[in-house]
This record gives sequence, structure tokens and C-alpha cells, in this order.
Amino acid sequence: MTSREAHTFVVVSTAHLTAQTARHLDNTPAKEWPCVGGPYGDYGWFVYAMKKMPTPVRTASPRICSPS
Repeated sequence: MTSREAHTFVVVSTAHLTAQTARHLDNTPAKEWPCVGGPYGDYGWFVYAMKKMPTPVRTASPRICSPS
């Protein structure tokens, strides 16, 4: 690779999410999330913070992966 890329991620913890969303993230493999992310430490997750979704995402996954 000749050029470097930089991306923004958001780190969230159990204090930022409902218990239901936290359970969902814990019980769903990151490769099945509708966005890039995964577990971060013992009590958190990281999620790619894109400015705009390229296409609408319709999923049963938590809205953590959708822009507000």
C-alpha cells in the first residue's frame, strides 16, 4: 500500500447503551454487524463512525451502527 488511510471510530461502553443493546452486541459476532466494529476491552465496543451511510441499512441490529 502506498497511501495511508485514516478512519474515525467511536468507543462506547455499557454506560452509553441500554442493557438490551449491550446484550445484543455481546451475543452477535462482529462479522454479522451491519457496520465495522467489535468488542473493545471488557465493557465496551468500537464502531466505525462514518459521516453518511452509503445506503439505508435495514436490520434487526441495534441502531448503534446508524448515523443519528
